[in-house]
Amino acid sequence: MKYLIFNKPVNVQLNKVVITPPLTASGDISSSGVITAEHFESSDDITAAGTIQAEQLTSTDDASVAGDLAIGSSILHSGDIDT
Repeated sequence: MKYLIFNKPVNVQLNKVVITPPLTASGDISSSGVITAEHFESSDDITAAGTIQAEQLTSTDDASVAGDLAIGSSILHSGDIDT
């Protein structure tokens, strides 16, 4: 069994836990609901079993698509003005 140990104030309400940051976890964290974050960073891979939705996706390195890639209207890339 794993336990959460809080060194900061914690406000527990019905179906809601409010933690004053920072929160550090060693081990797995899971959710059966929605996780909302203003910023999300990872120093390792991120894996999703469902759909990831975003207003904008940016890659600073290579990007790979294993399945279909649907483009709405055009593909733009730098250095080529006739795309």
